[in-house]
Amino acid sequence: CRSVGVGGYLLGGGVNWLGTYNKYGYGAEHVLGMRVVTANGTILDLSPGKTTIHPEYYHEPKTVLMNDYHNDLFFAMRGAGASFAIATEFLYQIYKLPETKPAVILVWINDKRDLWKIQKAAYDTSKYSIAINNEYAGDFWNSFKTRIVYKFLPTLLTSIKLLHREGATPLFLTVTDIRHRAGELTDPVEAMRYLQSKNVDLLYSVPALVRVLDKFARYLYEMNIDEQEFQPPGEYNLAGVYLGGMRDTTALEEVFFQNPSFGVKRRNNQMFRTIGCDYCFWSIHFRNRQQFISKGYPDLEISTNTDNHLKKGVDSNLVCLFKNRRSECPREIIRIKKSMEHKLEKYNLSYSKYSNWPSCDSTDWMFRYWGENYNRLLAIKAYWDPENVFNHCQSVGSTDNMCCPFTLQRPQGP
Repeated sequence: CRSVGVGGYLLGGGVNWLGTYNKYGYGAEHVLGMRVVTANGTILDLSPGKTTIHPEYYHEPKTVLMNDYHNDLFFAMRGAGASFAIATEFLYQIYKLPETKPAVILVWINDKRDLWKIQKAAYDTSKYSIAINNEYAGDFWNSFKTRIVYKFLPTLLTSIKLLHREGATPLFLTVTDIRHRAGELTDPVEAMRYLQSKNVDLLYSVPALVRVLDKFARYLYEMNIDEQEFQPPGEYNLAGVYLGGMRDTTALEEVFFQNPSFGVKRRNNQMFRTIGCDYCFWSIHFRNRQQFISKGYPDLEISTNTDNHLKKGVDSNLVCLFKNRRSECPREIIRIKKSMEHKLEKYNLSYSKYSNWPSCDSTDWMFRYWGENYNRLLAIKAYWDPENVFNHCQSVGSTDNMCCPFTLQRPQGP
C-alpha cells in the first residue's frame, strides 16, 4: 500500500497481509541495521549483537557496546521503535523479484462450513496466501471513475445477494502466489481452480470471466491507492479492532454472519452508513507462514508479539473512518471488539494485537502488542530513555489506559 510509510511500518513490526508476510515474515525481520538518534541526541548505529555509539565530536573515536538483555536497542526498535528513538536510516534486505499482486475472486460464504473451507484451503497450500476482504465504501472515494463504480457496485452486490439462495452478500478473496519464483501477478484462473479443488463456493468459474473481473478489481484497487495518497490529513476519525494469532474464526463468526451493519447477511450493502460510518474495511487473513527468519536466532529476534512464531492462524482487522464524532459508528466498533474479545476469553483462546493498529479499552494492551517481550522492553527503555521523552498513547512504559479516543469511557473521542 503506497500510502503507508516505510519507517512506521518497519518500526511497528511490518505486517503485510497481501502475501509478503506469509512469504517472507515480518518486515522488521529484514532490517539488517539502522541509525537512530536517542532522547539525549546521541547517534547510534544498531546491528545484531552490537551498538556503535557516535561521539559528540567528530575527532573523537566511536565506541562499541555489546548488546544484552537490558540495552539491545536493535531488538526494541524493530517492533516498538516509536517508544525509543528516531530512526534516520535503515539497512534492509531486498529481493530481486517484485511483490506479487493478488488475484481477486468473488465467493459465497453463507455459513461456518463455507468459512472453514476457505480456512482449510489457506492452510493446505504452500503456493498461496489467502485473505477475505470486505470493503464498505459508500461515497468515500472522490475520483469520477471510482464514484461511478461505487454508485452501482453496492446495488449489483445487493441484487446478487437477493437472487442467491442463502441471501448472503458475495465477498472478495485475495489469493497471492507466494512461491519464490512467482511473477508480478497471481494467475487468477489457477487460483480459482485451486479454490474449486477445495470445494470453496465460487460465484463464477468461467476462466474468461475470472480474468476480466480480476483485471477490473486490480484496476479499481490501483485507483483507490492513487487517491489515498492525496487525501487531506485529519478529515476523518478512526475506530477499529485488530485481533491476531487466533487459532480459528470462532471469535469472529457471530459478527461476520449476523451483524446488521457488517455481517454478510446484512439487509443491503449500505447498512454501515446508517450508523454514521463513512468508510470501513474488514480483512480476515489466514496465516500460513513459509519463512521464520529470526526464530532460533536471539540476535535477530524482533520485539513484536509474533505469537511464538505461529505458523498457521487467523488475523482480523475491522477499521472504520467517520467524520461525525457523535455518530454510532465508533460505539458499534467498540461493541464488536468487546464481543469478539469476550468469545476468546470465554473459550480461553490466545490472541495478540498489533501496535500499528491501536486497540483501546483493554488494560492488557502492552502484552497483546509485545507479549513476553514487554518486561525486556521496559528494561531497555530505562537504559536509553529514562525520562520517557519518546512517549505516546500506549507506548512502552505508558500507564494511562484512558489515553485512546473513541473508547467505552469516551465514545465521542477527546
